[in-house]
Amino acid sequence: MNAKAKKTFLVQTFGCQMNVNDSERVAGILGASGFEPAEDEESADFVFLNTCAVREKAASKLHHSLARLRHLQRTSRPDLRVGVGGCVAQLEGMSILDRGQPVDVLVGTHNIGRIPELLEQSLATGAPAVDLDRRADAFAVPASIVAHGSTVRAYVTAMEGCNHVCSFCVVPRTRGPETNRPPGAIVEEVESLVARGFPEVMLLGQTVNAYRRDDLDFTGLLEQVDAVAGLRRLRFTTSHPEHVDRRMADALRDLPRLCPYLHLPVQSGSDRVLASMRRGYTREGYLETIARLRERVPDLALSTDAIVGYPGESEREFEETLSLLEGVGFDGLFAFTYSPRPGTTALRLDDDVPTADKQRRLKVLNEQQQEWQRRRNESLVGREYEVLVESVDGEGRVSGRTPHFRIVHLEGPENLVGQVVRATITRAGPNAFQGVLSQPLH
Repeated sequence: MNAKAKKTFLVQTFGCQMNVNDSERVAGILGASGFEPAEDEESADFVFLNTCAVREKAASKLHHSLARLRHLQRTSRPDLRVGVGGCVAQLEGMSILDRGQPVDVLVGTHNIGRIPELLEQSLATGAPAVDLDRRADAFAVPASIVAHGSTVRAYVTAMEGCNHVCSFCVVPRTRGPETNRPPGAIVEEVESLVARGFPEVMLLGQTVNAYRRDDLDFTGLLEQVDAVAGLRRLRFTTSHPEHVDRRMADALRDLPRLCPYLHLPVQSGSDRVLASMRRGYTREGYLETIARLRERVPDLALSTDAIVGYPGESEREFEETLSLLEGVGFDGLFAFTYSPRPGTTALRLDDDVPTADKQRRLKVLNEQQQEWQRRRNESLVGREYEVLVESVDGEGRVSGRTPHFRIVHLEGPENLVGQVVRATITRAGPNAFQGVLSQPLH
């Protein structure tokens, strides 16, 4: 890398909203250090890969990307520098370097604030610079430099890590135990974002509704953020069923800015599978939680996660998952086939569901869910919603989301981005709506 030339960077993200928010922080750190964004890998001086380890497929993307970058180095970009961070970096550690990959900077989930320093160290020594210390302060990056990817919705990390011991999950190993950010810092960041024009914030955490700082629980945090003057919408993700209590259900009903949408992973509809997964609840308990929520918020929109092909899952147990999904009536589903992950307790079990059966079950699950969503969405045609316009789809076309997180495509000018408008739903598909725009709200 030529120190006299302008330095450019590219961040590539694999994973959830937590990874996206981490990438926004990385982009902010690099920008504050004199780097400028690059359009693609070919024009970047430094490419940073921010990784997810929750699924085997997500982890494999890292190694495919590294092979591609190594080829780029050998053919046309010998000065290209590469960094790896996120959950795969924390999970696989130094073994990533042992594969002979073109990695100059290797950082764990809590160390992204040191990326510019480590890059300079690598340039000076000609060797990879590594920091995988999970004891570092996960909240060290100043909120003021985060390069948010959207001008409408801003992610705000409320907590890091997870204290649950789900048998299939690597998050406790990659992110560590729960660390809760001071509420004052969270509120201050939200106030700053509102002052900069962001109408919506989403609080993030691996198990965000487990948040507790001293005597303040998650509902107390929601109340403080909801009270920020000028904030239009408040969301949060991801939640665990164990921490959905009466106070949280009441908050979804009572807080004026808190949107009627909840992502609540169930993973399976089988009690035996749930027990083996160490999820901490039963099918009946999960359904009681849903009933408690819908008693307060009858039109609450729900989405969930489900895993098919978990070790020992029978066809009957898979059908129990199908029946639970149909009975609840989720607005969205993120479904996956089980994949063994390093260091998890499920790794001790016999991964005995054939791949063909896993893929078939996944296909059935997704197809059924799409049909359920189509029917439910079609029942909403003719209703009017407030839509926060988020993006431009094309000339004269914009799109946004209702408070229930449903996507609505509209005809309208690009200057509507960031505004809340009224729209009547005219057509519905399984994943999005078409609407007719009416007068913007102020």
